[in-house]
Amino acid sequence: MTLNKRILIMVVIIAAVSVGAATYWYVFSPVIVEGIVDHKAVTGEKDGTTYSILLNTPEGIIVKDEDYEHFFPEKDRNAFINKTLEDNMKTEYLEINYLVSIRVTSKDPINNLEENQTLAYFASREDFNTLEIGYKVTYEVERFQAATIKRVLSIQDRS
Repeated sequence: MTLNKRILIMVVIIAAVSVGAATYWYVFSPVIVEGIVDHKAVTGEKDGTTYSILLNTPEGIIVKDEDYEHFFPEKDRNAFINKTLEDNMKTEYLEINYLVSIRVTSKDPINNLEENQTLAYFASREDFNTLEIGYKVTYEVERFQAATIKRVLSIQDRS
């Protein structure tokens, strides 16, 4: 084998290993984002339409579906959805979605956000319950599901 063929084979091997390593790093490295919880919402899907069940703002909880008003006393500032309430909502709605609107203080390259932009992320019920309006949060985003919190890493009360 000539020297040129050996060099060519080595270059191809190095390139293949580099592409493989870069792909592995891209797919498996976490994307960490920081921000401040701005609003929260619960929506339900029924008959192909998405309905707003409640909205949690800095001013309090606004219940859009009056069937659930009695679950949220006027004094409550943070919406909390327990399993029983979720099961109750699932009797009326095909799917329940928990959304947490976060104003990012770092970039979110997966969702194309720059600092100080806001996005409503899909979250688990547990993360929805934990994240309160005004809290500083550090979280990992899903790479292959748009606008989805994979897991919450830390939470700080701003007060």
